[in-house]
Amino acid sequence: MKQVFILFLIVYFPLSICAQNITNDTLKASKYFKKGKELYKNMQFDSAFIFYQKASVIYLNNKLWDNYFYSEAEKANSKSLNYDFESAFEIINKALNFSKKKITEESPAASFLLFHKGKIFHNMNLPDSALKYYEKALKIREKIYKKENRELADSYYYLNKVYFSLGDLEKALFFNTKAINIADKLYEKDNSLIINILNDKGLIELYSMNHRNAEKIFNYTLNLTRKKFGVNSIENIYPLSYLGLVYQD
Repeated sequence: MKQVFILFLIVYFPLSICAQNITNDTLKASKYFKKGKELYKNMQFDSAFIFYQKASVIYLNNKLWDNYFYSEAEKANSKSLNYDFESAFEIINKALNFSKKKITEESPAASFLLFHKGKIFHNMNLPDSALKYYEKALKIREKIYKKENRELADSYYYLNKVYFSLGDLEKALFFNTKAINIADKLYEKDNSLIINILNDKGLIELYSMNHRNAEKIFNYTLNLTRKKFGVNSIENIYPLSYLGLVYQD
């Protein structure tokens, strides 16, 4: 009996310590990832990259592949928004190649990588190339997500933007409507995603020569941003600028 107990201690305690270390590491990585998100929202992309990198190292060491590829995609996005497109492509292409060995091609993480490769092309003002990867990501997401989901809303939102830049207002409105239908069910009316989608709808109305419809939308989003962020917030710049375009026309 004593030998069995000793054997139990030999086997159990190393496993217990290992599991505890993984949990602690995961919590630490999650905090790093969250901090990266906060810095990203404040447009501190260099700092965001550093925290995403810290998260990636932990996820990689613990073979938490989905988390790792999400973090790598955010790293690439941070480089892209700092106009370091060469580094952004290096990160995203390496992650995409590695992901083929570690996750299925129709997983959320795989779609996230494809989506962010599209965003790099979008930031480079190459809408045709962006569209290719946005559509690949959307195909996966529409299979995975049967209910309202933020990533699916993001796909529709960015497809709306890319079709607008291509001058296809009909398709832009189609995806804009799909994006707002999901976002309305997920968030409060003053959520930033909803405001962005509505501003895009206003631009579609403006370029479709529906100036009064555009005016109503931009006045509505301006009211939302003023109430949420304050009268002097930088968030008011977009609806104010768009209203200027309406009245200029």
